[in-house]
Amino acid sequence: MNHSQFFGNAREAGFRWGSALLSRGVHIGGGGGFALSDARRTFAAACRKSYREFFPEILAEAEGIAEGQKMAADNLACFLFSMYAFPVGARCTCIALEKDGERALGRNSDFLSSLADLYDSAHYVPDAGYAFVGNTTAFSEMEDGMNEKGLAAGLTFVCPRLRRPGFNAGMLVRYLLQKCASVREGLAALSSLPVASSQTIALADKDEIAVVECSPEKSVVLRPEEGFVLSVNDFSSPEMAAYKNPPDFDDWRASERYAFARSALRKAIKGGDRGEMIAKRLLSAPMLCDYRGIPDADTVWSSVYLPASQKIFRAEGNPSGTPFRPDTRLSVPGRDLTSANLRTP
Repeated sequence: MNHSQFFGNAREAGFRWGSALLSRGVHIGGGGGFALSDARRTFAAACRKSYREFFPEILAEAEGIAEGQKMAADNLACFLFSMYAFPVGARCTCIALEKDGERALGRNSDFLSSLADLYDSAHYVPDAGYAFVGNTTAFSEMEDGMNEKGLAAGLTFVCPRLRRPGFNAGMLVRYLLQKCASVREGLAALSSLPVASSQTIALADKDEIAVVECSPEKSVVLRPEEGFVLSVNDFSSPEMAAYKNPPDFDDWRASERYAFARSALRKAIKGGDRGEMIAKRLLSAPMLCDYRGIPDADTVWSSVYLPASQKIFRAEGNPSGTPFRPDTRLSVPGRDLTSANLRTP
């Protein structure tokens, strides 16, 4: 898993990152994900208005990356802004729990094992907004992470039955991490931003946890009833039934993962383990990370966030065989960083 660093001005940070990759012979536009259709180009162009109004930094970053990569800026923008609004292969599990006054958020990122060398854990210290550590399969958009204020967030993808110009799932998480200091602020943002795709977003801070099930037309906030909330690759609330996956959608056993995690969390909350250990043990369970029999499928990383102590743990690979290790980048003092675009073994 790569470890990148973005600091300061958004366009300059993007340019440094794009240039550093190009110097290593890495062309981010060379993968299959860049087989962009006319429909995706038209949709992405319509989304630009929302980013220009609510999050101009992401436009500047994308332009910088494209310049550093010597690629067409429109191609990169099309890829980023149409993501999740069209069907993709991401299948994930998110949990958030509260126990003995502490809260934890955990997420398994389930995706294509063949692309593992491209996945990134990025440290952002932007001019505008909060510093955060976030993980991604596709740069700039974020799929889980936590910021310097102790707000943690993680997404799961739901098949889009409709799409409207706005923020897709990964850009919603990116916005929350960079712009929001608490679950309350995150919920307010999700209720006001235009939403492009269908997804769940789990949120946790030192005081509360929640899951938002949202589509371009409707959203529902789920609160803990038994000390936890959880989400997989479909909607669970009756209010979102009209937006659930179509029957033929391959969700990688989402209903089985949901039932298993719900039962396991009910038992674990009553036990003696702390939230950190509950999350690590549950995310490592075969039901949530063993995809043998599904071609090119695996849990490609697993994250656990403890907002009160601002601790981050990540297994950079399948957690059944890869240990969770601490990530201390949020504790870097000050905002004057001089190193960038690091890669770890």
